[in-house]
Amino acid sequence: MDPNRTIQPKPLLAVLRGALDRRIKQRARDTIVRNAVEDPAKPYAQRVVEEDACDFCKQLGTSRPVKPSQIASRYHQYCKCHVALFFQETRFKERFTNRGQLEKLGIEVEEGAVHDDYDNRVAITLTSLGKRVRFLAEAQDGTRRADSLVDGVLIEFKNPVYRDMQTVERSVHHVLYGRNKKVIKPQSDRMLVSNAANGMTMSAMQESLAYVLRGESRLTEHELSYIKEISLLDVNTGRVRTYVLRS
Repeated sequence: MDPNRTIQPKPLLAVLRGALDRRIKQRARDTIVRNAVEDPAKPYAQRVVEEDACDFCKQLGTSRPVKPSQIASRYHQYCKCHVALFFQETRFKERFTNRGQLEKLGIEVEEGAVHDDYDNRVAITLTSLGKRVRFLAEAQDGTRRADSLVDGVLIEFKNPVYRDMQTVERSVHHVLYGRNKKVIKPQSDRMLVSNAANGMTMSAMQESLAYVLRGESRLTEHELSYIKEISLLDVNTGRVRTYVLRS
């Protein structure tokens, strides 16, 4: 080290300020998550991402509330993301509705429909392409069903937050099984995978789909036989690519 070199105070001060900012906010986030884990009401938690969030935060942001123990816990300096809790009687119902705004755009929303900001963005993009979108209410008998009707066809929207070769594989698996890992109960035989939550390029999504179609994923031919059609949507460019797996 050069003995004549002087340490600039401003960069060091900025580092200390950033570390202090993260440490103070992290204590509050950890407290919320820890209390949620121990709460007998068993609320769900969600990392809420601000509109001007960086790509790092957008990748970690969850599309739906999850168990508190599963929520992403990594935050950077000056991060504005926070944790929101959803209890059984309120989660999924009001936070992401924006029903009036969606209906002004021509998107129909059934009473009791479950859709988040990512689903909304997909619907808005499809509407701009001339598609008719209708968000469907959850089935009252507890059965699994598709999120929406697009031009009168049942389609399940998937907006994965992960971005790797297994992106489409995981999305297909979730359509088939949901939280149950043993019994196949497909929500629909048609699904749409978007990059609304992970920012993947169309070519990256196509590579992930090709990984499935080449038989390199863990999905079996029997599992894939339940899926008739997979569409890929780039919400940034409005590009849609639809692949028919079976007639």
